[in-house]
Amino acid sequence: MTIRTKLYFGFGGLFSILVLTGAIGLFHILHLAENAGEIIKDNHRSIEYLTHIQKSLLEWDNLQSQTALHSNYDQSGTESAQIDSTLISNFTLEEQNLTEPGEHELVRDFHSHYQVYTSLFKTLKLEKKVSPEIYITKLKPENAKLNDLASQIIQLNLSAILRKNDISQSSADRAIFMMVTFLLVFLSVSLILVLKFPGYIARPVNKLVKGIESVAESRYEVRLDYPETSDLYEAGTAFNRMAERLKAMESSNIAKVLAEKSRIEAVINRFSDALIGFDTDLNVIFVNAIACELTGIQESAIIGQNATELVKSNEWMQVILQGFTGGSEKPEKPFEHIMGKIKGKEQFFSREIIEVTTHGPEASRSGYVIILRNITVYHELNLAKTNLIATISHEMKTPLASINLTLKLLKDSRVGQLTSDQTQLLDSLRQDSQRLSKIVGELLDLSQVESGHIKLVQTEIHPGDLILYAVSSLMVQIESKAIDLDVVIPDHLPSVMADLEKTLWVAINIITNAIRYTPAGGRIRVDADGSGNDVIFSVKDTGPGIDPSMKDKIFEKFVRLNPESANKKESTGLGLAIAKEFILAQGGKIWVDSKPGEGSTFYFSFPVYRK
Repeated sequence: MTIRTKLYFGFGGLFSILVLTGAIGLFHILHLAENAGEIIKDNHRSIEYLTHIQKSLLEWDNLQSQTALHSNYDQSGTESAQIDSTLISNFTLEEQNLTEPGEHELVRDFHSHYQVYTSLFKTLKLEKKVSPEIYITKLKPENAKLNDLASQIIQLNLSAILRKNDISQSSADRAIFMMVTFLLVFLSVSLILVLKFPGYIARPVNKLVKGIESVAESRYEVRLDYPETSDLYEAGTAFNRMAERLKAMESSNIAKVLAEKSRIEAVINRFSDALIGFDTDLNVIFVNAIACELTGIQESAIIGQNATELVKSNEWMQVILQGFTGGSEKPEKPFEHIMGKIKGKEQFFSREIIEVTTHGPEASRSGYVIILRNITVYHELNLAKTNLIATISHEMKTPLASINLTLKLLKDSRVGQLTSDQTQLLDSLRQDSQRLSKIVGELLDLSQVESGHIKLVQTEIHPGDLILYAVSSLMVQIESKAIDLDVVIPDHLPSVMADLEKTLWVAINIITNAIRYTPAGGRIRVDADGSGNDVIFSVKDTGPGIDPSMKDKIFEKFVRLNPESANKKESTGLGLAIAKEFILAQGGKIWVDSKPGEGSTFYFSFPVYRK
């Protein structure tokens, strides 16, 4: 049976119930109206006619009593004619409205007695023998008898009204009972239809929905069986074909996925770098043998684990996942190289985090891969480079010192008088020698930084003294460019714990850069602020500022603030890199704030020394 046919049957049944209920109710209402009409139309009229007749009989009696008392025969004739006419007209109407059993006999008796009564009165009136005695003995009893017959007819109609009223009430009760009975039956049938029919209609659809849900949950063995007469027969057949094809595709895809998984695992395990893959919830989905050996965790124990749990239970995972929270944002702290042992040999690794995204119309993040690149070779080369630089720089210090001493002796007048050209050549050689000595010094400092062997002699330093030492050593350069210098040293600055030599070197380097890039007649401000938990030193210039693309690189090695100055041999690009390492090694901070065209402000800070 089709859904349409079921709907026709359901709604047709409800419509039939409504029509049948309305027809039964209308039948009983019309029946009650008919009974009530009979009571009002027939019996009420009879009572009305008899009431007028009794009134006429009363007038007859009054007329006869007046005639008997006053012997007024002339007037009584006129009045008797009027009374008789009224009574006869009502009696005629009553004869035409006989409805009850026995009513005909009573009307006939009334008619006979009325003729006797009126004939007697007319005879006595003609003979003028109407006296009080005759009235009482003959006329009065006849009138009373007529009144009694009229009362009997009235009583008969009243009894009929009561009887018909009882019948009407009985019919009404029966109608109410029938309507209540039918209503209860029809309500029960309607309730059953309302409760069962939707389910009867929706059951095949629900079956289809459950089948679709099963397929959505990858349960492709579900099949739908509908009768050929069902509207959903074709849909069920199509669903079964779809489920069979999906099952076949799943089997094929699983085989392909397993093969691809084996190939990918083979490739991953061939990597010399450590690889760890995470899903979007930071659960480990793959790890290669190098990563397992580095962390000391077996593959079976790490697959499926969450990063937060791994960090709690494994120190190596704490290092590897440092600052990683599973987002596109960068860790707050840069990842430093780590050292671990692979097959008993020390290896060095750097970390790279790759965000994996799905391709398509709507690209979305699907996971992350952490690669620990093996940089042991580069680390060894860098160490060799550092040792080479340190060795060469150290070896160059002695001949450079001899060259500087020789230049100084040549310039001494006691050795001999020099011409102006010779003096100019010596000054040029002395400047190159000093520059070379500065480069050698910076290279030695760089080798200390890269080797991690920065020697610190930290003592209590007053910030004001540090600023005055740095500024006083550069006053000649400041005055030569007519730079307006502001030195602000607040009263009661707290002391800091720092290495005086290296911190002074940093301050001089930063102020030197400010002098170099501030145009003649410009302004430099050097001050310190100790209002917080740190003492912050700042050097502000009115130079060209730093391009935003260079702000993150300014403290890297061999980066120059102004590349155009390369031909002037003013900078090696190592000063700020060394300054950063000196400050960080002492537990301080260093940073820059700059806008192109508005100058730059360099800051470095140390915690307040509390005795």
